Amino acid sequence: MAWIDRYNLMEYYHMHMRPFRALLANLERRGILVATNYLADVEVQARKDQVIHVSTFKRWAAGEIGPDGLAMNLASLVQLSTFLFGGGANAKTQECMEAARVFKTPRADVPDEAMEAYRARDA
Repeated sequence: MAWIDRYNLMEYYHMHMRPFRALLANLERRGILVATNYLADVEVQARKDQVIHVSTFKRWAAGEIGPDGLAMNLASLVQLSTFLFGGGANAKTQECMEAARVFKTPRADVPDEAMEAYRARDA
């Protein structure tokens, strides 16, 4: 995308998403209804797609770092940053990130697929 080279995601949000949100609000204010049923259907499809893409990403990560990739918490910015940028230098501060970190995760939060991969690795 052309905006990537010049802008960050916050700037993208302010340039495109906020005006779009305002447009939808103005449409409804003037009596033009937004198809909320359609938007709800799109949300359902987006959630299904998210499950597929998270699974694909975790399988790829497992291929790169082993079973830990299957147990990765994709909602954790620290875990993602360490996985994607670990060992690299911050472009602004020139500080190097840790190349590896250990994250303590309760057993209940580790997916069964990851536990099976750990057992297979340790067998």
